[in-house]
Order: sequence, then C-alpha cells, then structure tokens
Amino acid sequence: MKLAKLSAKWLLCLGLFAMLAPAQAPVWVSIEIRVRDPNGQPLPGAVARLRTPIDSIERVTDPSGRVVFRVPVPTTGSVEISKPGFLTVEHRFDLPVPEPLNLEITMPPAEPLRESVTVTAESPAAAPPVVAHSSSSGTELKALASRPGSLRDALPLIPGITRTPEGKLRISDNPEHRSAFLINSIDVTDPATGEFGSTIPIDAVATVDVYRSPFLAEFGRFTAGVVAVETAMGSNQWRWELNDPTPELRIRSKRLRGIRASTPRLSVSGPLVRNHLFLTQAVEFRLNKTPVFTLPFPHNEERKQSLNALTQLDCVVSSNHWLRITAHAVPQRHAFARLSFQWPRPVTPTYAGGEHRLLLTDRWSSPSWGTLETALSASQVSAKVWGQGDQALVLRPVQHEGNYFMELRRLANRYQWIEIWSPPVVETRGQHRFKLGIALLYTRVRGSYQARPVYVRGLRNQLLQQITFTNRPPFRLSEIEWTWFA
Repeated sequence: MKLAKLSAKWLLCLGLFAMLAPAQAPVWVSIEIRVRDPNGQPLPGAVARLRTPIDSIERVTDPSGRVVFRVPVPTTGSVEISKPGFLTVEHRFDLPVPEPLNLEITMPPAEPLRESVTVTAESPAAAPPVVAHSSSSGTELKALASRPGSLRDALPLIPGITRTPEGKLRISDNPEHRSAFLINSIDVTDPATGEFGSTIPIDAVATVDVYRSPFLAEFGRFTAGVVAVETAMGSNQWRWELNDPTPELRIRSKRLRGIRASTPRLSVSGPLVRNHLFLTQAVEFRLNKTPVFTLPFPHNEERKQSLNALTQLDCVVSSNHWLRITAHAVPQRHAFARLSFQWPRPVTPTYAGGEHRLLLTDRWSSPSWGTLETALSASQVSAKVWGQGDQALVLRPVQHEGNYFMELRRLANRYQWIEIWSPPVVETRGQHRFKLGIALLYTRVRGSYQARPVYVRGLRNQLLQQITFTNRPPFRLSEIEWTWFA
C-alpha cells in the first residue's frame, strides 16, 4: 500500500513537471533562392518578398542572383520576385518539417502592352469550360467596392455563388442548405436548418476556397458545394484596424432624430508571447433601421441589430506542434420584422437568436510519421420568435389588427471530433500523397411552438373564416453520426 501511494506521488510530480516545463524553442531553417534570367544567367538586383503568417521580409538578390531567408517551422507562405523589365513571379511553399528549401526561379521578360480584339465564331454545341474551384484572400475581399462587413456579404461576389431576393445563398444554383460551410476544416452550418448563418467578420478571413464540384473524400454531408475558410493568424507585430466608425444620422424636418444605421468594425492582432502565442480579434456591430414611408413616424421603422465577434489564439508549442483555439459569437435581434402598411408594428413578430461556437485545432508533424490533425468543436444556435402582445390576430382587407399569432423557440447543438492523418509523401514513380480520417458528430435539436387562432374578417367586419392550430408538445431530436475516409 505504501509503495502504491509513493508511486502515485511520483507520477503526480512528473505530470506537474511536464506541464510547467518551458515550450521548446522553434527551429529555424533557411530558404535559398537563385534567380536567373531567360538565358540562365544570374539576375542581381531583383527584389524578393517573403510573406509568412508571422512576418514579411524584403531583400535584394546579390551579384550571383542569390538571396537567403530564415523562417521558423512549421510554416507556410509565399515568395514574390520582381524586377523592372521582367514579369513578377510568385511561389508558394509549405514547410511542415525542419528541412532547408532551395528554389530556382527563372524570370520571364515583360512584353510591351498590346491591345487587340479577336472575334471568332463557335459551334453552338461548344460550351465554355466550367471552373470547379475558386480561391480568394481576405485582403482581396475587403478591397471590393461593396465594402463587405462579413464573409456572407462577400460570398455573392465570388463566381458560382448568387444571392436570392430573400437573402439566401445559392452555390452552383443549389440552395444554401445543400452545401457545406467549413471554418478551419470544421463544419459550422446551422444544425437545425443546414444554412450558413451569419458567418464570420471579413477582417478575420485569411483565405476562402469555393468548391463547386468537390470530389475529395474529406468533404462530406453535402450535395452542391463547399465553402472552406481559413482564419487569419496574428504575427510578431501588433496591428489594429477600425472601419466605418461614423454612424449614419437620421434627419427629419431639418432636425437630428437619432441614428439610422451604424456598421463599425474593429480588428486587433499581435503577439502575446513573441514567436509562441498570438492573438486575433475581429468585431463587427450592425444597426439598421429601415423606414416604411406609408406609416407615421416614429412607428414606421424595422430594426435589425447584431454583434459578430471572433477571438482566436494561435500557439506554436514547438517546431512540429501547433495549436489553435477559436471562439465565435453572434447575438442578434430583429424587431418588427416585415413591417408594412398592411402589417403595422403591433401585428409584426420579433426575432432574437444567437450563434456560439468554440473550435480547437491541433496539428503535430514528424518527418517519419507525417502529420496528425485533431479538431474538436462545440456549437449552439438558438432562435426565438414572438409577437408584440397576446391579442388575437385579425386579418382585414386594408390593415390587420391584433398581435402576431405564434411563439416559436428552437435550440440546436452540435459536437464534433475529427482526426486526420497524412503520412509522409511516397516518392515511387512520382509523388503520392495519402490521407486517412475519421469524424464523430452528435447533433441535438429541441424546440416548441404555440399558436393562437387567427380570424379573417371582411369589409363589414363580418367573420369570414377562423383558423385554429393544433399545438403539439415540445419536440426533442438527436443523432449520432460517424464517418471515415481515405
């Protein structure tokens, strides 16, 4: 008994020592680039720009056309080479293990600008090629003329995605609920409806990939397309950005009467522990008051208010271990929905809901074992609809009376666990990449609805019809799903 107690104490001490031990310093490797002209001769004086999630470096090639960078691994990034008289060349790289990278880049000459128009006839049977994949960066989407505040605002500007008059998205001419929406490889669609929801602030987006015909085995639970988003990572330099801070004021009869709309956005990123722990924060607030000019002021405004906030921590545990924690919350409220002359404020419903998600991604890589990715997530989507009072709804030919007839509550939860193993690349008669994965999902939906009778009356106040609803008890549904792919 004493020996067992002593062993337990030693195991506890060893566990505490392992938790308090300092993180291993990152391993730095070199990236050597040799730049040549079309004749194979060294090209000195070319500007080389290296961009990684942590830093951005700019250097000039020496007389031998050589330039060297040093970066910590694991990392990804790109190298851009430019020089007057030559076309700019960009090369992307991925360094999961500490191995030096040698690049040979040949700069093509820049041709003089020429403009021409060629008109050719095509056979009616010939069809243009269909591009099944498109990729955009967060910087490109933020620079659009429409100035989108969230990813949902920017998606209709990507080829293959359209927006319906009701505000729904269609990918490859298919409804939104038939597609998958992934953030850092984790499905974040609404568990109850399958729709994308409010998405994330545009300031937190690093890249967006839209697959209109995705045949990769790792994509599942969809029939139309996949929207895969990678969130931005902080760097060793603190950055902050404020957009649209000035609200739109409401002026009536030459007097200031409050605020009509406000859409400020704030983003902050930087290091909490240099080279090890990074913070990314993006917040978007929206307030919109839409007036209906056929109703008297101030009872003629439909109000929408929401807060979209994302917080992310990226931890470089060691040279081959990386951890990311992402928290996303979107509380929102829509008062006096679908306001019009026939449906004044007392008759309209009010909606309140929210989206809350917590994502954890862990990546470990080894030259001999490959890369192992673990993803855990918990999400909750709530919705509530109610009227402005308890009076019965009376439908009339000119203007309805009473209050909205239904009260609806819904709460949906989803929990996910995903494991993906990518073994080392097999180089036998070319390069062969393999990937194995397994996913376990638990989904639960609870809700209830209560409806009161609705009366339809004519111009002389005569009762034309009475609509009575059968109220059911609250419902509760759950599902466990597991999948694997190779």
